[in-house]
Amino acid sequence: MSKKGFTLMELIIVIALIALLAAITFVAIDPARRIGESRNSRRYSEALNIKKALEKYTVDNITLPSTITALTDNTNYMIAAVGDSAGGTVTCTALGAEITKVDIADGVDLVPTYLPTMPVDPTESAPYTNGTGYYFSKVGSIIVDIKPCTVYTVAVAESTPTTITGLSFDGSAVVVDAGATTYNQVTVLDSTNFVSAYNDTTTGGGRAAVGVVTGSSIAFGSDYQYNAGATLENSLTALSSTKFVVAYRDNANGNYGQAVVGTVSGTTISYGSEYPFNGTNVSYRPAVTALSSTKFVVVYQDNASSDLVTKVGSVSGNAISYGSGTTVHTGGQNDVRLATLDDSHFVIIFEDSAAGNSVAYVGTVTGTSIAFGSEYTYNTGLLREPNITALDANTILIVYEDSANSSYGTAIVGTISGTTISFGSEYVYESEATRYHATSKIDASNAVISYRKSTLDGYSRIATIDGTTISFLDSVNYTANIVAYNGVGVLDSTSFVNGYADNTNSNRATAIVGTIAWE
Repeated sequence: MSKKGFTLMELIIVIALIALLAAITFVAIDPARRIGESRNSRRYSEALNIKKALEKYTVDNITLPSTITALTDNTNYMIAAVGDSAGGTVTCTALGAEITKVDIADGVDLVPTYLPTMPVDPTESAPYTNGTGYYFSKVGSIIVDIKPCTVYTVAVAESTPTTITGLSFDGSAVVVDAGATTYNQVTVLDSTNFVSAYNDTTTGGGRAAVGVVTGSSIAFGSDYQYNAGATLENSLTALSSTKFVVAYRDNANGNYGQAVVGTVSGTTISYGSEYPFNGTNVSYRPAVTALSSTKFVVVYQDNASSDLVTKVGSVSGNAISYGSGTTVHTGGQNDVRLATLDDSHFVIIFEDSAAGNSVAYVGTVTGTSIAFGSEYTYNTGLLREPNITALDANTILIVYEDSANSSYGTAIVGTISGTTISFGSEYVYESEATRYHATSKIDASNAVISYRKSTLDGYSRIATIDGTTISFLDSVNYTANIVAYNGVGVLDSTSFVNGYADNTNSNRATAIVGTIAWE
């Protein structure tokens, strides 16, 4: 008796059913992830198609479309969708910044000759006022790259490290400038680039250099002078990954308050003109913080009146215009610092030398006007060289030397509701005298603190925040040399940079990378 087997048709049907069930199971297990990954595939394919179309256009026409060649080199731009107007800024999530929207097909036959249609990110919808969702930069007539502003990432799994266990300094300290320096400050541009700005007391003048971080190493480009005379009490803030603002007291020009915009291309810095925010009186203790890629707040003490004054600075290219000044406080002040909460709110801290307290205010920005809430005291003494970072839009961390408690390094959390600030308890993070306090946010629950101990060398440590409670990991020595003008900036969740003047090494501006360990 013969045995009957499967026919070819039956095998094909069975294989097809298995494949269909596998596909259904594949999507059903994690539909959001499968959809997100599918959209990513489409995004990268469409970005490549736009780039290929521009390359083909360049071959046929010898150059890129004129709307592209007229743009600034090494600057990111959003591609406008067909039918949408160019101009204005839109948010690019991948860059964490606002970028200008441009119509690259304006006046040329890019569509449909080289592209059947202009691709738009799958999450965007008509009328596409946010642009296509794809950004680019160029150098001359060469497109550097085209990338999506939105990319799906897999949600954090339970096994992903969530707790910081410590920090280390695995690389060597690198000198920024061979001359003696003062008022060194750092600001982070992106995860691998930062700017160090300082007053060069050897050759004279305010200078800045871009540091590029690779692992635990730093390579600095050339330093670029933004003021030929001595610049005192420099304060520095990044507007975007390619722009920053320096505010300072111009010692060669009546000690007036000045600010200048620096534009970064690789490690090259170009500056606009200097714009005085107080061009009539001596301006002590200027401080600056960015609200957006085109707006910042500057604060200074007007020596003629002893008032603490704030202004909004608006940036267009490398030009700055200011709104009217708003007085925060009358009478003597010291050690003024700022932190941005969101694009219309910031916190200012300073010593009220008349009352003998250390205080904080919330400022609200509307256009170029500033309104302040009430004053809130976080310490009843005068605190030397405090610093502040915003953990989120409603939480700040302040670090300082507590002069009433043996100058111990101390920290406190402030919780913000509207313009009201409520402070938790004070927590000592270093039980000896400290100076030159600096802090920078890692995430909403963690921050780096850097400072000088009574031994005069530099230390850093991690602060972990839970509500208004603060705990600290062990401090780590980042230099055995004498530190002055200490600053810190977090690059990403695993690394940060300390900038300082190395007093043991002729006060040279120096920087070192710190590594953050998680488990």
